[in-house]
Amino acid sequence: VAGVYTVPVTQPWVGRIDAALKAAAARQVAREFPTTVFLMASNGRPQAPNYNVFDNHIHEAAYLPGMVAGGMSASGKVGLVAGFPVLEVNRLIYAFMAGVRDTNPRARFIVRFIDSWFDPAAARQAALAIGNVADLQAQFPDTVVASALWDMQPTIDEAVKVVAAGTLFARDYARYSSLRLKGSPLSPLGSFEGHVPVAVMERVKARTAAIVSGAFVVRVDPGTPRSSLP
Repeated sequence: VAGVYTVPVTQPWVGRIDAALKAAAARQVAREFPTTVFLMASNGRPQAPNYNVFDNHIHEAAYLPGMVAGGMSASGKVGLVAGFPVLEVNRLIYAFMAGVRDTNPRARFIVRFIDSWFDPAAARQAALAIGNVADLQAQFPDTVVASALWDMQPTIDEAVKVVAAGTLFARDYARYSSLRLKGSPLSPLGSFEGHVPVAVMERVKARTAAIVSGAFVVRVDPGTPRSSLP
């Protein structure tokens, strides 16, 4: 198993992939052999017989910190900073915004794209409040309330198990990033434990259970998010 990255592993999305790969059993693969199994990060479809795809379908997890943000915001004004307006990003922003409205129906939003996948300086133009993919509580204990995490381990574990069993078929592993399969948990509150209203956290807990059971579905919206504030 090998990973090829276009940005440093300190970038959260890539960092989660790298961490999971390092914890999985390593297997030599070669593209020229028809029995080779490939697992590619893509929102496209798998291709028979051996091209598998995965994606960070963490929109469910993104909904939950949105609920926290909505419950913590005194003004009802919520800002979001992202790289590019692509499907993988848009669905997280919309899910987060839906979560905010769950606890703060009158909330309004400022959405900013920095046109970069890895530009900490540009991202710092907006205050951090909610993290995405990786838990940044330790680095920013005074500003990061909660994070929608992506745990790549369930995806890697399942893919390695399939390969080890000698099974060869094309498969979409995106579901292994779901809340139900523990691929996208909500981070602990850390230093904000006790500072988020109890009623909000009880609502988050209930919503989490409903998502896991399938009673509540977080809608995927691929459109480009727009600000509702100037």
